Amino acid sequence: SSKRQITDTIKLPFFDDFTSTNLVPDARHWTDQQVYINNHFPISPPSYNVATFDNLDSKGKPYQALSGLTQNHCDSLTTNYINLKNYKAGAIWKNYSAADSIYLSFFYQMQGLGDVLDQTDSLVLKFKNSAGLWKTVWKASGKNYKPFKQIMLGIQSSDYLHNNFQFRFINYGKSTGNMNQWHLDYIRLNSNRNAKDT
Repeated sequence: SSKRQITDTIKLPFFDDFTSTNLVPDARHWTDQQVYINNHFPISPPSYNVATFDNLDSKGKPYQALSGLTQNHCDSLTTNYINLKNYKAGAIWKNYSAADSIYLSFFYQMQGLGDVLDQTDSLVLKFKNSAGLWKTVWKASGKNYKPFKQIMLGIQSSDYLHNNFQFRFINYGKSTGNMNQWHLDYIRLNSNRNAKDT
């Protein structure tokens, strides 16, 4: 599974609520298998399953033994390539621009039925720009339990409007076992949206 290749480029809309798979993410959308697709750890999720960042690798083992480090890179959830360069309108190909109002939305929850998160724990979202560099565009820091919250992010920079666009969620924390968790659900990326399209 660690050698899986990125499949065909995805066209908008992009959507995954994780109801179509169990245990591992759908390979049609995602390149890695580190998060745990389940309905056991979240509290009142928007849909049946969620992606849980549980600090365990794809085989269910902790990334490392106990240590004093608190900011390790743990689980990742990375999309396949998404075409944000152009789209077909009838018989004509048009380039995406800021006027197309492309928004990414998702729900996240910290802790759920896991342990209380430390302030040093975090969930980070990165976008890949046209130069192939990952840029952090959103971050949440660890706190105690909160209900699921929806985030809306507009993609307005031309740096991200290319045909190999990807986004990636990463959690940072103690990578020593299934304790401090983040839960992700109902991920939508599409054009003709706005900040109130919740």
